[in-house]
Amino acid sequence: MRFGAWLYTTRASGRDLLEQARASLVEAKLRAETDRLVAAERQLAETERDRLDLEVADREAEWIGAALRYFARVWKLMTPTNQGRLLRALVAAVRVKEETGVVEVELVNFAADAASKEAA
Repeated sequence: MRFGAWLYTTRASGRDLLEQARASLVEAKLRAETDRLVAAERQLAETERDRLDLEVADREAEWIGAALRYFARVWKLMTPTNQGRLLRALVAAVRVKEETGVVEVELVNFAADAASKEAA
């Protein structure tokens, strides 16, 4: 092999190595950006689910607020039997301190009941 041919081959090999190194660098950066994009898309999907959950909660809160605004009317229309059923469904415990006259009413924690059912 002549010196000129060897020099050209060495330069070509050096360029190939440089191109391979550049390609590897670009691929590594592309993988990193792809991972960041996937993570951002996952976070966006979670945020969207949270937003939808909040919209549902807002609608429920509005409904509950309206129901409580007019509850006195509903209570008057209920029979004593149904009033008792409603109270038993909503009240977990009633504690009376005779010496002080303080009455404590503990309501049922429906959120805790729902969470325990979801966990099971």
